[in-house]
Amino acid sequence: MTAEDISIIVGAAVTILSGSKLWDYLRRRRLQLARDKATDRKETHLYRDDLRDRVKELESKLEEAQKKITELASQCSALKAKVEILEALNADYKSRLASQDTPTLQTALDSLSFDEDSEQG
Repeated sequence: MTAEDISIIVGAAVTILSGSKLWDYLRRRRLQLARDKATDRKETHLYRDDLRDRVKELESKLEEAQKKITELASQCSALKAKVEILEALNADYKSRLASQDTPTLQTALDSLSFDEDSEQG
C-alpha cells in the first residue's frame, strides 16, 4: 500500500464518518425543531382555551348583571310610582290641615316651652 492509497482510504473513512455524523445531527435537529413547534402549539392552544373559558365566564357575569339591572329598573319604577302617590297624599293632607284651624305639629312644638333647669337636672 502506498501513501496515496492510505490517504484515499483515510479520506473515504473521514467522509463516511463525517457524513453519518452530519446526518445524525441533522435528524436530531429536525426532531428537536418538531418537538419545539409542537410545544409552542400546545402552549398556544392552552392560552387560547384559557381565553375562551374567561370569555364564557365574563359573558355569564354580564348576563347576570343585565338581569339584575332590569330587576332594579323595575323596582325603581315601582318606587317612583309609590313616591308620586305618597306625595299626592301628603299634599292632600297638608291642604286639609291648612283648611282646618288645628295646630300643626311644628306650631305645637313651638308652643311648648322647656325649662332649661329641668333639662340639666
